[in-house]
Amino acid sequence: MSDENAALSPAPTPAAPGPSGSLKASRSSGGRVRGGRRPAWRGAPARPLVAAPLAILAFIFALRILVLSAGALVDVFEAVGAGGAWNFVGLGWLSSYLVLSGSPIAATALTLQDAGVLSEVEAFAQIVGSRLGASFIVLVVGFVSYLRGRRLADGVYVGVVSLVVTITTYVPVGIVGWLALDQGWFDGVEIGAIAPVLSFMEAVYDPILDPLRDALPDIVLFLVGIFLMLAALRLFDRALPTAESTSGRLASNRERLNGRWAMFGLGAGITLITLSVAVSLTLLVPLARQGLIRREAIVPYVLGANITTLADTLFASSVLESGATATVVLTVAFMATAAALFVLTVTHRPYVNAVNRTARWASQDRRHLATFIGAIFAAPVVLLVV
Repeated sequence: MSDENAALSPAPTPAAPGPSGSLKASRSSGGRVRGGRRPAWRGAPARPLVAAPLAILAFIFALRILVLSAGALVDVFEAVGAGGAWNFVGLGWLSSYLVLSGSPIAATALTLQDAGVLSEVEAFAQIVGSRLGASFIVLVVGFVSYLRGRRLADGVYVGVVSLVVTITTYVPVGIVGWLALDQGWFDGVEIGAIAPVLSFMEAVYDPILDPLRDALPDIVLFLVGIFLMLAALRLFDRALPTAESTSGRLASNRERLNGRWAMFGLGAGITLITLSVAVSLTLLVPLARQGLIRREAIVPYVLGANITTLADTLFASSVLESGATATVVLTVAFMATAAALFVLTVTHRPYVNAVNRTARWASQDRRHLATFIGAIFAAPVVLLVV
């Protein structure tokens, strides 16, 4: 079997328990597993019927805070010299590294456009930058897994693949998307703001925000909005099944996961449910450690995840007062979909082989990994200072 088709090395199989360590003996009468293992859902406060609505309300509240305090960033952008598309690609890229997620950075770009701080092209550039750095969390998780005793080529390999696929597809997305905005390809397509949601925001949130705006400087209020958005996304994450329970269900369908279209749909579906590419791509690390997916199957999964990760950004644009922000999101989504379909239907085999060669090179030697990490940090810094 070729290296590209070989399954990622699974974690060592634990020894079978003796009579005193049987599964039956390890469970208490309440169904909990002794030894601190949690059940499939992570704690009563994070039950989906409670946590998911709270997360959505908190997310909308955070958007409202960011819109009302966005003017404070004008001085910040002037201080760092950010202006123009290239600078905002670098800014979005580095910012997503900092918060280990691209979603809040993309949503922030829309609120800044809605408030008139960013132009349409600058908001588009920051969203593209946020996508370029969103997969960094997977490399971090893979490296932490390595520090805990796993082989370097397991989790780190998945992180490198995620970053390489995202960067090599979103660079053309940014170039062609900029041309689409300049030519007005999607000017006639508008989602528009959701009037009932806007009325709800003004009636419920503004009485809370007005005293905060009087008491806090805009820059502090903006930071509060960023923190609240991160907390909302984290709360939504905790309403989801654990990676362990999900990967266990996928184990029985191992062969079905090997097809490119099945993995493409799986990556798109899980990201759409979680509204976070950081969550869905990080799920690849335990799947890889357990040998449930082949190396060539990772690429279509990442391609699918990189499309539906824009769902929360599209939702954010729909609850902002300016319906024009939806044009930016639709441009990114359309170009990302076109890039993914092109790879899957035209250049799939050579593209996968090239990505796997790069990932093997970076993940099998610490010096190579250091070079790769240096390159993915140097690129956004160069874009930010040009």
